[in-house]
Amino acid sequence: MSESKSTARWAMGIAIVSAIMAFGSFLSRPEPNSAGSNQLTEASKMKIHGEGTLNVGYIGTPPFVMVNAKATKEDETLGGMSVDLLKEIAHRATPNIKIKWIPTTKDNLAQDLLTGKIDMVADPIYIDINRSSSCGFTSPLCYFGTAHAVMRANDNRVEDFDDLNKPELKISIEPGSPSADFAESHLDKPKFVEVKPGDSSSVAQTQVDDVAQGRVDLALLEGYPAVEQASKQNGKVKVLWIESPPSLVPGGFATRLDDYYLRGFLNTCLSDLEAEGFVSELEAQWQSIAYYKTANMVPGSGISRLFEDPAASAPAKAPASLKK
Repeated sequence: MSESKSTARWAMGIAIVSAIMAFGSFLSRPEPNSAGSNQLTEASKMKIHGEGTLNVGYIGTPPFVMVNAKATKEDETLGGMSVDLLKEIAHRATPNIKIKWIPTTKDNLAQDLLTGKIDMVADPIYIDINRSSSCGFTSPLCYFGTAHAVMRANDNRVEDFDDLNKPELKISIEPGSPSADFAESHLDKPKFVEVKPGDSSSVAQTQVDDVAQGRVDLALLEGYPAVEQASKQNGKVKVLWIESPPSLVPGGFATRLDDYYLRGFLNTCLSDLEAEGFVSELEAQWQSIAYYKTANMVPGSGISRLFEDPAASAPAKAPASLKK
């Protein structure tokens, strides 16, 4: 499939909210006092058992969390893959878990977790080493592609990621982004051009505009903003490696750092629903721009033996000439 066709296919129907792209507030989040955190952890444990209400924060990251501002009924305000997933978990639990959906922002999210205003976040958030030291994460729900190259449509100098390691190339990056971190750790020859900080959508637009106008040779972005901004350039640019990104970053549900009970519960639920295919069904319905692990199951030796031909497994009889 050509890059232009791949870009167009990925761009159709995408409504991008870039909340998951930058959660710097996690990095400076203060540690909770032990007494307060123990009380919050105990409270979330009771909520899992149907006593009280689990407070689930959301930002709005399509297609995981989609906010319908025009909804007339409260239960129609939110939709999306994560919303359906958490509702299914709450419904299957005995007794049922009560959920209260609470809006938050990327700037307030860490503090809302710390104070107990919310118990978890429904939007899948990038998981990295720094964030994991100040915020708890479930096992990854999915993975997001990083370090996608956006180039002018007629520029064919690059095929593989290693082709970027050339001193004549000017590469636009957003400092601190997963794409920038990956590029700077793997490339030492090109000239990196850092864009000014800002919200992720405007930064991505600047990067892609710089490519289209020839101010840089290419830009490295995460898959979401790369496809979104490239689709606005009327065929002037293309996105490389959409179906095989150079790197992936996991995305999971965020909880308080010390809330092991809630994370353990969510991880068990995710494993159960993934094994039965429910997560795959949700993804097919909501069509996320992300990547998912699939299990390669092989039957155990006991299962295999059940279907063996008894004759084939029986010891061979000795030839008549060898019988005494």
